[in-house]
Amino acid sequence: MDTNIVIDMVIDRRHQVTDTILSSFIKLLDYDETILIVPDTVKVETQRYLEEKLTLVGKQINKVMENVDDLYGAATYTRRS
Repeated sequence: MDTNIVIDMVIDRRHQVTDTILSSFIKLLDYDETILIVPDTVKVETQRYLEEKLTLVGKQINKVMENVDDLYGAATYTRRS
């Protein structure tokens, strides 16, 4: 199993993974005839990538909230942390 395949199943960066494809993949694993082998390297790389993406999303959300704070008439808005 390659890191990019795992990441694309989780995030679907290319908009190619449908619910049907993912469900079919999971069903394959439900049978004892199919074994998924994921090297530790793939696990570490995937976790690192997802942490980076989540950090980026958090920064983007904070930027949006700062833009909302800067809107005329929104000066009295208090953001919860």
